[in-house]
Order: sequence, then C-alpha cells, then structure tokens
Amino acid sequence: MMRKKNIPGIFLLFILMVSSLSVEAGNQRDERVIYLPVDELVEVLSSWWERAGFMVQRTNPDKNSVRLFVSRGDAGCRFDLSPQSALAAKILTVTAIELTEEMDRWWRYLEVYIQAPLSETSPADHTIPVSILSKIESVVCIRITTGEEKDQFSGVIVDKAGLIISTAHGLPDNQEIMVTLYDGKELPGTLIRRDILQDLSLIQIPESAFQSISLPDGRNLLGMGEPVFSIGCLGDLQGTVTTGTVNAPPRRVNDQPLWQVHMDVQPGNSGSPVFDKQGHIVALVKGRYRGTTSVGFLIPLETIIHFVKESCPP
Repeated sequence: MMRKKNIPGIFLLFILMVSSLSVEAGNQRDERVIYLPVDELVEVLSSWWERAGFMVQRTNPDKNSVRLFVSRGDAGCRFDLSPQSALAAKILTVTAIELTEEMDRWWRYLEVYIQAPLSETSPADHTIPVSILSKIESVVCIRITTGEEKDQFSGVIVDKAGLIISTAHGLPDNQEIMVTLYDGKELPGTLIRRDILQDLSLIQIPESAFQSISLPDGRNLLGMGEPVFSIGCLGDLQGTVTTGTVNAPPRRVNDQPLWQVHMDVQPGNSGSPVFDKQGHIVALVKGRYRGTTSVGFLIPLETIIHFVKESCPP
C-alpha cells in the first residue's frame, strides 16, 4: 500500500532547515533596501514565485515583519521583509539550495517593476482658485541643520499661537530648526512632538497672531478624480502651488492610511498642506513613490487631527 506523503511534516522540516541557514556554510545571503512598501513587495514577490511554479508560505515573526518561505521540490529560499520607512522595505534573502538563475530572474523582474511607471490619471489644467491663494501666508518653510548638512521641507501653521504641523521623516532630535514665514521673517522652531510611524511632527515658534489653517474646518473624504492643490517650499520658492488629482482609493502602507495622487512632488514638498478647490485642508504631502516625481502620497486629515489631539489635549 502506497503511503501518503506527509506534506506538513516535509514543509516543517523545510522551515527548520531554512531557519538555520544563517550559520551554515555555502548558503547565499543578500540584504537590500527596496523602494516599495512592505505590503506591495510581499504581493509582488509572492505572485512572481508562484507563477514560477514555487510554493509560497507566509509567516509573521513579529508585528512589523513578514517572512516568506519559497520552495519547489528540494530547492528553496527564505525572504525576511521589514519596513525601512513607510515607502521602502528591507529584504534579507537566504537561499537554501542554489537557485542562481531563478534569483537573477527575480531581481531583474523586480528592478523593471520598480522602474515601470504606475497607471496614472493626468491632472487637468486647473486654474488656481482664489480660495487656495488665500492660504499661502499660513505655509512656512522649515530648515534643519546638522553640522554642515542642511535640509528643507514645508509646514503649515494650525493655530494663532504659532503651532506648526509637518512631516517627521528627516527631522531627528537635537537639530537646529529655523522656520521661515511667508514674509521672509525667520524664527527658531522648537520640536514639540514627533511620530515616525504616522510621519507627523509639531513645531512651535515663539510668536503669535499668524494666519493659520483651521483643521476642524477641513475635509476627510475625497473623490476619485478630484483636483487638489498643495502649497509648499520648492527649493527657495516659498509659497509654490502645485495641482494634482486623486487617482486611487485610500490605501494602507505599514498600517497607515494614505491618499494616492497624481501630483508633481519635489524635494522640499514634504509637509506641504493640501487643499480642495474650496480651500478646505484635506491632507499633508508625505512624499513621492518609486523615485518618480508624479506619484505622490498624502497623509489624510483624520490622521493629522488625531495626532494634534494626542499632542495637545484640551
């Protein structure tokens, strides 16, 4: 009588084998940073290896990482993925048995995938409404200095006491912060709070009676194809208005909701407030995607309001 193969037992053995690869001689290890969110990279990796005839098994060693076991017959490998940032992932590959050709093909495919343009809806030629232009004076440029290194991004004043909200990436502790107002006046900024996961920060400047944006008067919901307008600091051009279009439903990146827009996102735009055509604030610019300048992600207003309430309880 023919015995049935103990598939779970075989796979468990494979898992144990792959888990011990790091200490075995002759196994290949490869660690890289890939500019895709972890969730998207998991989907792309799983789909490619399954199409290549491999079995893919997913586990979660902890709440922030994903481990994929890929096997076919006696050949297999392991992929450990963890977030490097909201839009990038660190991937450690350990090959159990030589899969040189398949691995080469996989990395070539991934490189093409990352470089390929997303399906985009081009923004219409929007005239900038007066309601947007009236918000320019509430937008500030934020410059940080570490030794001889300097960086710049954008922010928006959200109350008349001089409280500014911006993004958190690129803003470590113990850095000199200088805030430039719309009229060119420069003031020192103090970091009140920074949340790397939500990518938000609060900065205080020592003067009041500024023009500010009312967060409660903003909008949480946007429609597909809806035009949006950001105001930020593009290089040394303070108050630069950029138009865009919402071109995808909200998605979650590392468990954080983000809007996807077709918008020209350049260095210095991070932290720029985003408005609908009536001048209601709807989001902050988080950054761009896959090294392009035309696919952007926005932090929704709901996330911003929650962050401010946590930071400044009544």
